Amino acid sequence: MLTIANTLAAKKAKVTTKTTKAVSAMIATVDSSDDVMSAAAAVLPQSPGGFSSDSDEDADISHRNVSAPLHVKHLFWNCQIHGLINDFPVKTRALIDNGMHLVLIRPDLAAELGLKKYHLHVPEVVDVALKNTDTKIRCELSEFIKLSLTSLDSQWTSQTVKAIIAPGLCAPVILGLPFLQHNSIVTDHASCTCIDKNQTMTF
Repeated sequence: MLTIANTLAAKKAKVTTKTTKAVSAMIATVDSSDDVMSAAAAVLPQSPGGFSSDSDEDADISHRNVSAPLHVKHLFWNCQIHGLINDFPVKTRALIDNGMHLVLIRPDLAAELGLKKYHLHVPEVVDVALKNTDTKIRCELSEFIKLSLTSLDSQWTSQTVKAIIAPGLCAPVILGLPFLQHNSIVTDHASCTCIDKNQTMTF
């Protein structure tokens, strides 16, 4: 246990020298015998993470030590969908999004496929952000189609999922968690691949 004088000395040493970097903590305690408040102090060594000062120089050094990129490209899958209007499947591009709790499809693609539309028992209420503006519009999504997608080489076909029809999507189809979970998909973000762990198929 150290006294207050020791703590103050340690704090002074921290200010005057750049090689000594320590964290001090003060804990107030009460002596039950005479109700006199005393102080206990602990000086902890610098953590392995390296606590440094808040100076601009140190902040710049810490940022340079981060090797991860600021952003990476989205994971898209070129695939095809068999519809009811054309004899040949419709080729499209789907966004793999494991942060989305829904599977979504653009209205124009749903119309091109000619698949039957169904009504949700409870509409999905979402906020739609308009492109190139800060405006958000709240709307209700109430229709969906039953959707199955196939790889371009026809070697892999997904299980059927419900795809909610939504306007203004950034991709023709967004494959969220229902698709990934129902098809046992494991995403390798480093190699930008998806694997069906049940069939050991990669797409």
